Amino acid sequence: EGKLKGQQEEAARMIEETEAKIKEQAEKLRLQEEEAARKASETEERIKQQEEEAARKAAETEAKIKAQEDALREGGEKTSAEIASKVEGLEGRVQAAETKLDDHETTQKELEWKVSTVEAAY
Repeated sequence: EGKLKGQQEEAARMIEETEAKIKEQAEKLRLQEEEAARKASETEERIKQQEEEAARKAAETEAKIKAQEDALREGGEKTSAEIASKVEGLEGRVQAAETKLDDHETTQKELEWKVSTVEAAY
């Protein structure tokens, strides 16, 4: 009976030790799960911030591209208007030159007529 009691006490002590180890392991696992959840949450937050930053930069880039396109379009329109204005100015100068040339030709013909009239008179 003493031997049986000793064995029962030994078994009870081993069970208590095993239960204590199980509780210790369970606590370690719980702490690891909490740490993993915290890290996952931090990672998700960093990813969210990076996505927001990327979206912000993409929006800024799109706005810059649109502004550049608008500036190029406006510049092209201004350049086209400037070229058209210069062409009109050149056309006006050409017409003025042609008119002067016509005037000179007319004057030349008048002078030739006068010379021939004077020569015929003598």
